[in-house]
Amino acid sequence: RGPFDLIDAHFGYPEGVGCVRASLALGIPAFITMRGLERQILPLRRRGGQLRWALQRCAGIVCVSDSLKTLAIEQGVPADKIEVVPNAVDRETFRPGDRGEARRELGIGRDDRLVVCVGMLVAGKGQHHLVHALAALRSEDPRWKLALVGGGAHEPAYPAFLRAEIEALGLEGSVVFTGPQPPERVAVWLRAADVFALPTYDEGCCNAVLEAMACGVPVVTTPAGDNAKLVDPPRRGYIVPIGRSDVFREALEAAVRRPWDRRAIAEYGAGYSWAETARRTLRFFEARLECVGRRSYASRTALSPT
Repeated sequence: RGPFDLIDAHFGYPEGVGCVRASLALGIPAFITMRGLERQILPLRRRGGQLRWALQRCAGIVCVSDSLKTLAIEQGVPADKIEVVPNAVDRETFRPGDRGEARRELGIGRDDRLVVCVGMLVAGKGQHHLVHALAALRSEDPRWKLALVGGGAHEPAYPAFLRAEIEALGLEGSVVFTGPQPPERVAVWLRAADVFALPTYDEGCCNAVLEAMACGVPVVTTPAGDNAKLVDPPRRGYIVPIGRSDVFREALEAAVRRPWDRRAIAEYGAGYSWAETARRTLRFFEARLECVGRRSYASRTALSPT
């Protein structure tokens, strides 16, 4: 056994499964932080079984959203073994600013209707729905533009698919691919935006949504994860069904027409920092360690996952 009090695994699979197996062999507690990928793994026969085993045998679970806590409970995990600690925002970087200045810096026209989407270019983020919504919007008003902020990831064919869709719809020149950007540059794009949009299929606690709101930008997104709770429509934006480009178009148009109080949007979660997430996580670890006890944990049988 090493000089450790616990093991903290971020993501349930494969990190959580491996860390729980190690913890049982070493006789020290392991915790798992669920961030959203678990929803995709659990339906799988073999990997889902391993993840379920780990969730049931770890010392405690930190969930970044209420929806993930519900998911863990559905896997047979007692509610008192779970703590919800949402993500926070770096408010030194993500804060309201002068939209005109941001647009001048980025070369965006003053009268353009700019939709900004921040996220990896993967099918699960649904950027293709934004492309189709943009085509419908531009058929009535050519001022609409879309900025896709983020780079490719584990689906190398998806960015090429997006570019092919843009070409097929005649949208060249109205969609900007920024590639990966540092946080400071992402914040500039958000301040320049009329509306932030993310047609995502699955989320835990979406950092991109939180950061957009911290910049005072209204949000149009899906009910994936805790998005509906974060956006609280119509206070900070609109929630639309997953996979509906037509409804997304309607919501974007409504969001641009509505006079938003950007300062009020930015106030959501203003008193909640990454330091507070750390404090809450530490308190949960300490409470669970007291509850579980090192001796009782070390005496458990290290059953193998299925």
